[in-house]
This record gives sequence, structure tokens and C-alpha cells, in this order.
Amino acid sequence: MSWSDFTEAEIRSPRAVVGDGDIAVGGRRRLDDEEAERRAVSAAAAGGATWWLEFVPPTDASTMLAAVERGPIRGLPPGALSTGDPAGHAPP
Repeated sequence: MSWSDFTEAEIRSPRAVVGDGDIAVGGRRRLDDEEAERRAVSAAAAGGATWWLEFVPPTDASTMLAAVERGPIRGLPPGALSTGDPAGHAPP
């Protein structure tokens, strides 16, 4: 089974139950394609997610520290998800 990020619609469903509480999504490694990663974060935020979690696999300390030091990925500016795809994926 392959990994698939949550769509905006999939996040909106628990948002209706949680109300103003936090919703954390993600939990995978950062994509090599920064633009695709930013679209995924933006789609999650548009659906109501308040936290994006990134998996940093166990490895040597310097590699793990570099992942932490690069900081969190930021989503696209508001309104930038104009692909027509609710998950913000670019068209083929």
C-alpha cells in the first residue's frame, strides 16, 4: 500500500467533530519536490489542519539535526491552490 496525504475533504470531516481543537496530519518524510510539499501542506491547512507532522527517520545525528535545522515547510500563500484538485495536486 502506498502513502497518500489527506485531502481537504478528509480533514473537514473530523474538523466538524473536533470544532476549534487542533488537527495534526502528515507523518511522512518530506518530499524532494518542495513545491509539491508546499501544496500538500496548503491543502491540509485549507481543510482545517492546524499542525503538519514530518517524519524524520532514525539515522546519524548530523543528518537528523540537519532535518530539524531546516525548519518547518510553509504552505503556499492564501489562494495559491488554483489547480482545481481539492488536494492541491498539480495537473498531469
